[in-house]
Amino acid sequence: MLPSRTTPLLLLLFAILVYAGFAPSVQGNPIYTLGVKAGDGAWYGYSGIDVPLKLHITVLNVTDTTITANFTNYYSDGNANSTVQYLNIFSGDRNTDNILFAIGTGLKVGDPVYNNYATISSVQTQSCGGVARSLDYIAFSQGVQLYWDQNTGIMCKYNDNTQSESLIMFNTTLWNSHPQPVDAFLVGFEVSTFLGAPLVVLIVFVFLRKRRRARK
Repeated sequence: MLPSRTTPLLLLLFAILVYAGFAPSVQGNPIYTLGVKAGDGAWYGYSGIDVPLKLHITVLNVTDTTITANFTNYYSDGNANSTVQYLNIFSGDRNTDNILFAIGTGLKVGDPVYNNYATISSVQTQSCGGVARSLDYIAFSQGVQLYWDQNTGIMCKYNDNTQSESLIMFNTTLWNSHPQPVDAFLVGFEVSTFLGAPLVVLIVFVFLRKRRRARK
């Protein structure tokens, strides 16, 4: 009996199906995009020895995968200092050794960051800026732990276990439509840069006096 003309075609189809079943799946690389824009800001509180009181980050510019931001540290003695820093969320290039304050949006477990410098270890639900958010988490070998908001890529928490230091976001314009009450002492810090310490004392005095009247 002569073989059917359809036999070679069936064998080829069978071979393709078998290969597809055993061939390793190919997963596309993540697309690195920034979820913040110029004008976005976030407040962080420090914890540790010899560290500032608070940090304010304001996004100045976003171009492709590079974010440029202003960092202002506020100290307990009333002083403040600012620096401008940039970070490329794809390559990890930056102009200082400061914290990696942003990553790409929508990254999942196993996705690489900063040119394969590390990969996302887990996704956790934790408070960030006063709201429960999904956070991308990485524990680095140097005892440093970092958490970023999965949706926007902005840093939510930084822990350095070797130095016993931490930096935690407590407010942001990214998802808080009603910002927290203004901290009178931080307002004083910023005003003092232009008008001097005596006016700062007056501002704090008026603020405290109004609070006392409101309680009566």
